[in-house]
Amino acid sequence: MELDKDDDDDDESEEDLAQHQAFSVIARRLCDRGCISLAIASLSSRCPSVRKVAVAICGLFLRALQMKESHEMKSWRERPQQEMIMASLQRGLTVRRAMQIKKLSEAGDRVELGSTSVSKQRFNVTMLPALSAVFLAKALMIMSRPSDDMYGAMNKYFLRLNDYHGAFQDCFGLPAFLSLYCSSSDDLTRCRTERNWALLTLKDSTVDEFCYRIISQHHVPELIMSSFDSLCDQVGGKSELSLTIDVIQCLIQSGGSRSATHLIKRLGLLSWLHGVISWRSISTVLPFATLKCKFLQLISTAVTSYCDEYSNSDSLDGDQTIFLEKVPLADAVIQICLDGSDASSNESHTVLAAACDTLWTIHVADKKQGLVMQRVGLTSLAQMTNLLTKCVENDELFAQALISMSALPYSVSGDEQHGHTPQLFCELALTFMLEERVRLCRGDTITILKRVYDLMSIFSKLREDTELVTTIMQCRHIAASIRDGVQVWDSFIPFLT
Repeated sequence: MELDKDDDDDDESEEDLAQHQAFSVIARRLCDRGCISLAIASLSSRCPSVRKVAVAICGLFLRALQMKESHEMKSWRERPQQEMIMASLQRGLTVRRAMQIKKLSEAGDRVELGSTSVSKQRFNVTMLPALSAVFLAKALMIMSRPSDDMYGAMNKYFLRLNDYHGAFQDCFGLPAFLSLYCSSSDDLTRCRTERNWALLTLKDSTVDEFCYRIISQHHVPELIMSSFDSLCDQVGGKSELSLTIDVIQCLIQSGGSRSATHLIKRLGLLSWLHGVISWRSISTVLPFATLKCKFLQLISTAVTSYCDEYSNSDSLDGDQTIFLEKVPLADAVIQICLDGSDASSNESHTVLAAACDTLWTIHVADKKQGLVMQRVGLTSLAQMTNLLTKCVENDELFAQALISMSALPYSVSGDEQHGHTPQLFCELALTFMLEERVRLCRGDTITILKRVYDLMSIFSKLREDTELVTTIMQCRHIAASIRDGVQVWDSFIPFLT
C-alpha cells in the first residue's frame, strides 16, 4: 500500500512538473507576441472590469516568471529583465494602493480591503494614465528583444529604481521622457535614437486631457517647441522634425480645452507657427512635400482649436476676441505653397490642396471672430494671383483660394502698379463667378466683388479695360440674386461710365 502511494505521488509530481513547464512555455509565447504588453496597456482603460482582467493577467505572468521551471529554461534568457519590470509594476501598484487607503483613512472614510461595495470597488485597481501604461508596455517588448536599440536605456532605467525595493513610482508621471529626450549620450546616433523613441512614445500615449495635464506639468510643450528651432537648421534632422510636428498635432487634438488654453493662450502657438519659418528659407526648413503638408495640417489644427476654444469662452463672457494671427498665418501658408522645391507635379498638387484647405480654415475662423480687414498685408498681390493660377484646374481649390485671399489684406510693389497682375486677378475672379462652376454663398460673392472694387479703385488702368468693364456688367444678375448684392454692385457704376 505504501509503495502504491509513493507511485501515485511520483505521478502527481511529474504531472505538476509538466503542467508548470507548459505554463512557462505558454507565458513566454504570449509575451513574445505582445499579449502581456497589451494587458499592461489595458491598465489605462476606463472600464474597471478590463483593468481587473489586466491585473490578473499581469499577476499570472509574474507568477510564471518566478516559477522554478522558468528559471531552469536556459533558452529564456530575457526572463530576469522581464521579471524585473513586472515586479516593479506590482510593487508600484501596491504602493499606490497603500497611498489611496491612507488618504481615505485620514479623511475619515473607512476602507476594507475585502469590501465589495460600489463606492470602494473603484479603488481596487488603479487606473493608470496612458503615459505610464504605454511606456511599461513598450518597455516589456523591448526587454524581450536584447537586440533592440533601446534595450540598454530601458534596462538602465529600471535598474536605477531603488525606493520600495524597485517599485515603479512614475505611475502618474512621465517616465523616462526627459532623460531620453535630453539624452546625454556621446554617440550622436544613440542620442537621436533615444530622442525619437521618446517622441514616438509620447505621441502614442497622449490620449486625453489628463495625459496633457501631466505633460504640461513637466514643461514638455515648451521643451519641444524650443528644440524645433534647432531641428529646422539641421540638414539630417528632418525625420525628427516630422515626428515633432506629429507630436504637437497630437497634443492639440488629444489635449482638449486644456491644451488649447495652455498652448495657444499661454505659449502663443499660433505666433510660434508662423514665426519659426518667417525668416527662414522654406526649402531649407521644409524640403519635402510630406513635411509641408504636415506643417500645414498643424496650422489648420491649431486654428480650429483656437476657434473652438475662443468661441466657447466668448459665448460665456459676452466679449468677442479678435483673430490677430490671421494675416501672418495666411502669409506663411501662401509662402509654403509657392515654394518651388517640390520634386514632382503630384507633390505640388498635394501641397496646393493642403494649403487651400488651411487658408479656408483660417478664413472660416476669421469669419467667426468678426475681424475688420486690415488695409496693408504681408502677402503681395502677385503672390495671391500666382496661387490662383495654380488652382485654375480644380474648381474647389480655386474657390477656397479665391474666397480666402479676397478677405486678406495685400501689399503692392512698384512693379505691380504698371503690370498686369491686378487685371489678371480681377479676370480670374469675375470669370469664376460668371461660370458658376462652384455655388457660392451670399457672403463669399460679396467678398469677391468688394475685392474687385478695391483693386479698381487703386489701379486706375483697370477702369480703362473694356473687357473687364463688360465682365463686371455681366455680373449684375449674380449680384441681384443675393441680398445687398445690388448695393455692392452699384459701387462699380462710377468706373463704368
